[in-house]
Amino acid sequence: MEEIMNRLSIRPLILFCAATMLCFGPVSKGFSDEEDTNIPLVPLPWEDEVVILPVFPSPDEHEVVILPYQPLPGEDEAVILPVQPSPEEEVNPLEHYADLLFDKKGDGFYLQRIHQNAYRHIFGTSLHGEDLQMSDSSLWRIAKADQKKVVEWDKSDQIFIKPSYFCFWCPGQYSFVLHNRTTNDIAAANLAEPPVSNGKETVKIKVIDRISKLILLTDGTVWNVEGSSSKLAYWKEFDRVIIGVNNFWRTDPKPHILINADAGNYLEASIGIPN
Repeated sequence: MEEIMNRLSIRPLILFCAATMLCFGPVSKGFSDEEDTNIPLVPLPWEDEVVILPVFPSPDEHEVVILPYQPLPGEDEAVILPVQPSPEEEVNPLEHYADLLFDKKGDGFYLQRIHQNAYRHIFGTSLHGEDLQMSDSSLWRIAKADQKKVVEWDKSDQIFIKPSYFCFWCPGQYSFVLHNRTTNDIAAANLAEPPVSNGKETVKIKVIDRISKLILLTDGTVWNVEGSSSKLAYWKEFDRVIIGVNNFWRTDPKPHILINADAGNYLEASIGIPN
């Protein structure tokens, strides 16, 4: 009985070994140093021949060769891109933002909000356009990129003085733009000199109500200003004021700006006492 059990226990092992030999063949002994390991590649049934990929040299073996530009078939010669202008050449910083400073579509609706005292005219310009004087005797320093343009402006042109919300693009940080409504041009500018104190068109502050932010001017108009109280704190009676025009997207709440030529700042404003 014991001999029969031993035979039964060995039989599965014998069957497993026989199956392994049939499926995989004899166990390899491994490659030795003396054996030839270059076994030729045999193409697969669907391949005509074995494809041997080329071995690329390492970067250290060859130097990098930069080929010269070759013209395209339709070109006579290679195209050379133009040299960009020198940074010293000043370009008008507001040229591409002119349409943001005034409303081209709703012009009539826009002008309904503008007080007549905001329309200004040119008294004269310097020879090369560095300075422009308004009819109220205020003197404006013009950005270099706009000086040639200003020289061509006529005394009959209508001028709006507007805040420049793009002064970080402007050379010298110009705070205002002169908008010529007749030619539809703009010029970046700063107030260089205020209007003369006793000028015919000079307007001054008569009364200030700092709590309600109401200002009565010597021309009889009452203005409601908007802005920080810290700016208004520098305003006082008899300061000279220039009435300007706000940029068109702000004309609904505050169509104007009041420029205090003596305090050196401006506030958004609307004419009349608010309800």
